[in-house]
Amino acid sequence: MKKETLLKLKKNLLVTSLILSTSLTGVNASKINSYANSNVAIENEDNRIYSVDDAISYYSKVFQLDEKVIKDKLYDMTSNFHSSGWQHGYCINNTFYDNMELAILTTIRDIYNNPENFDLDDSIRTNDIYETDMEIEEMIYKYSNIYGINKEVALSIVYCECGTNVNSYNYLNNNNPAGIGPNMHFLNKEVGVIYFCNMLKNNYNCKEDSGESFLNGIASTYCEIPGHWLDLTLPNYYNLQDDYLYYINDEDKKNYDVSSYDDKKLTLN
Repeated sequence: MKKETLLKLKKNLLVTSLILSTSLTGVNASKINSYANSNVAIENEDNRIYSVDDAISYYSKVFQLDEKVIKDKLYDMTSNFHSSGWQHGYCINNTFYDNMELAILTTIRDIYNNPENFDLDDSIRTNDIYETDMEIEEMIYKYSNIYGINKEVALSIVYCECGTNVNSYNYLNNNNPAGIGPNMHFLNKEVGVIYFCNMLKNNYNCKEDSGESFLNGIASTYCEIPGHWLDLTLPNYYNLQDDYLYYINDEDKKNYDVSSYDDKKLTLN
């Protein structure tokens, strides 16, 4: 059974039990419906974070910043996370976000990039080296969900730029998983993935339902040799579909040889 299907099943079972208990507890049914339609984690199999303090701690480590200073700053900016803006739209620093983790992540990233804009300075940087224990596929899955972009599109680009073994010089030495450049260097591999997913979302308008047409549309701006880039990217994208063989009988796609990608074939579902 797929991971997402299993999570939905567990969630439905939990919601059903909650509904059955309303007659005994007097819980308002609208609260149960709200819970059923939320993104509450039943099992944290996607590496998401669902606590403000946990998110602050995690991203302070990722960006190698002083956690206490960052926590004090974010609590001050949101009136201890009780501000109306935060409560109704994850608003922080005059910006609304789709989810809590994205709000915390983006604010800490902005503090890392320009501490002076937050009345801070470089003393907030630590010498603590951070290295993720996630594989590239797990990071792409996590941050595609956070940014609301298509994970298979994102991963197909990474496989194009790094190879399906993800062993390119740019990734191993510059923490750059997506050929962003020339030879752009990132603090660590997770910061490189964050930059990439943010770029797909905000520079290229990638969405959850983006797919083959999106890749065709960005090829000429993403790479100086768009035809060659697509020859490498599209087979990866097809391979990452739930049923990637659907296109074998499509005349327009018969020229794409997927055999060389079989060893790395995987889905993130």
